[in-house]
Amino acid sequence: MKDTELIAEIMKKIRRFDGSADSAVKIITYLEPIFLQFNGRPQGISEGTLQDIQRVYEKFIHILAEEKKQLATKISGLSDTKQKRIVDAYAKHMQSSMKRIF
Repeated sequence: MKDTELIAEIMKKIRRFDGSADSAVKIITYLEPIFLQFNGRPQGISEGTLQDIQRVYEKFIHILAEEKKQLATKISGLSDTKQKRIVDAYAKHMQSSMKRIF
């Protein structure tokens, strides 16, 4: 698939974002393999489009960080450290996925 087709697929999926953390996770999970198909910087794509994609991903990071805070607050009263480790591991996974993309 050409870079322009990949960017079109990315933009189509981003437009479906409804503002929820669940939607952000689904979109990121769907788009990660698409981003991995790029060999370096996408060719024939405007700087503005790339900046738009980056802004959306930064919004995803912000929403997921807020979700992590809310989850941490909800489980702070739990005595089971295993549950806390699961939430922390998930948050670290999402953060590393975002860093690999940008």
